[in-house]
Amino acid sequence: MCDRPSSLPEGGLYQLLIRLDAPTRLRIGALGEWELAAGWYVYTGSAKRCLPHRVARHRAAHKPLRWHIDYLTSVASVVDVHVWPLGKWDECGLHRALLARPGVSEPVRGFGSSDCRCRSHLARLEERAAWDSTQHCVPGRSPLRGAGPGLDCSAPSAP
Repeated sequence: MCDRPSSLPEGGLYQLLIRLDAPTRLRIGALGEWELAAGWYVYTGSAKRCLPHRVARHRAAHKPLRWHIDYLTSVASVVDVHVWPLGKWDECGLHRALLARPGVSEPVRGFGSSDCRCRSHLARLEERAAWDSTQHCVPGRSPLRGAGPGLDCSAPSAP
């Protein structure tokens, strides 16, 4: 067990809303260099344990560059976080549900998905409204409070 610094569960799924203020050429570890447009991005991940520490690490501006998301959050800001308890859904299903929304695309092949068959776990949003909508939530589950501002996602939606 981890010493939990918040009311978040030990493990869970999470999505980070990230704001990149200017177009950026970014080296992302072994994925190489990528041109990222200014705008809104969502990273989907999971942690079986130590979820509060994982979320805090992603929010930190200065950290060792270990995961693909570290490269992006070293030049962009995590402005919101949604967290769900572990259950029937996994991070791949949660990411696919977000991709089903209009105006959502995958800008970097292989980002955050080296342990699955997904194309990526990073999404680019044409507009922040795709994040603010309750349509991308885990059906029947609301994000937990404690990770940052969240939404009431109690209205079920199909993935």
